[in-house]
Amino acid sequence: MYTTAAYFAAPLSVGLDDPHGFVLTLTAVCVVFAVLMILWILFGLLGKGFQRAAARRSGAADIPADHASEAETAAAIATAIHLYLSDTVHDSESFVITLRGDGPGRAWSSPERNFRKTRKP
Repeated sequence: MYTTAAYFAAPLSVGLDDPHGFVLTLTAVCVVFAVLMILWILFGLLGKGFQRAAARRSGAADIPADHASEAETAAAIATAIHLYLSDTVHDSESFVITLRGDGPGRAWSSPERNFRKTRKP
């Protein structure tokens, strides 16, 4: 049996037991994965709690918000079809790119674009 001083004074043989670091790598990956799972569960529970609190504050019923009425769904589909067929969704582009030359005051290093106040000779 080791005493406390002898236990801490004993050399660690990690390099001899695991020369390629597979155990350390596997341990690190498992720890990261476990922490991510815990955070995922925690944030999921917090989100559900906040949704319930917001529903209680607004006095809304237990009807999920993602179920819209049939009339709203039909109106959204009709609007989308109308916009698609009338071709008002997209802008007309000229597909021309204009590049201006570096005239006076247009260069990136010109003194006019400098934030410091320089003295003119």
